Amino acid sequence: DSATVVNILVKPGDTIAVDQAVMDVETDKATMPISVDIAGTVEAVLVKSQDKVAVGAPVLKLTVSGATKPEPAKPAPAPDAAKEPAP
Repeated sequence: DSATVVNILVKPGDTIAVDQAVMDVETDKATMPISVDIAGTVEAVLVKSQDKVAVGAPVLKLTVSGATKPEPAKPAPAPDAAKEPAP
C-alpha cells in the first residue's frame, strides 16, 4: 500500500529519459528503484527523503518532451447506402 522514499536521484531542471530511475523506495520486503515511463524535464520533486508515499501517488512534476495537444477523435464515416448490396 505504501513505501518509504530512501533516495531521490533527480532534481528540478534535470532531463530524464524513459526507464530512468528517479528514486529508490523501501517496502517491508525490499528496496527498489522507481523509474519513469515518459521522458521530460523535472519541474518539481513532490516528495522528500523518508516520506511515506502511497502506491500511485504523484512524486514528480514533469514537462513532457515533445508534448503536443492531442488531436480530437474523428467520427467514423457513415456507411454509403449506394455501395451496400440489395437484400
